[in-house]
Amino acid sequence: MKKTTFILAGAMLCSLCAADTEVFSLGTPGMPVSILKDERLQKALDLKPDLTVLLIGTNDMINSAALTPLPEFEKNCDRVVRRLLESGSRVIAVTIPPCNEEILYKRHQPEKFGSMSPNARIIEANKILKNLAQKNKLPLVDFHAEVMKQGTSGKDSLIRNPDNRGGLDGVHPTPEGYRRLAELVFQTIRTNKINARRPISLGDSITYGANVKGAGTVGGDTY
Repeated sequence: MKKTTFILAGAMLCSLCAADTEVFSLGTPGMPVSILKDERLQKALDLKPDLTVLLIGTNDMINSAALTPLPEFEKNCDRVVRRLLESGSRVIAVTIPPCNEEILYKRHQPEKFGSMSPNARIIEANKILKNLAQKNKLPLVDFHAEVMKQGTSGKDSLIRNPDNRGGLDGVHPTPEGYRRLAELVFQTIRTNKINARRPISLGDSITYGANVKGAGTVGGDTY
């Protein structure tokens, strides 16, 4: 866990922070929501955040070692959101970005996913997240839709792949992808007139900033 008194994840966010603002990054690579709700969430609550940017579910949907049935995923997400709101934190929900299945299958066996492909699982998970946001009147950042504009392959993709020098990743955002995510979060904060002094980003390796400069912090190329 890292903290700072300013946000470096895109200069546009700096204007929202007062001098005494503390920003925390709580991204844990490989973490499904079942672990977050029982372990990592309490660490977040102990920080007494007044805003939580929540991007969860990637491992539940596409990590073959941590696949979670959709009903269980929904229950776990509901618990996380409920506890955050009960603590007094506002919550911004973020949809799960699509993955490049061709690359993903190089390290995860396709048969592990059964009749539903990784991206199909992501789509269903995002329906759950959108319904959860609507039910709890949460602002929603549709990062999935933003990434889909340019797809998951090719040099212009926001997802790391060989064509944009991101290697055999297929899951995590490029530096430009993180910048776009930061912009979307910024716009959502501004639109909803949220004035936060102790914001946190909470999630898995995407929140952590895997494979980009500043991974594990709120600086560098993370969001």
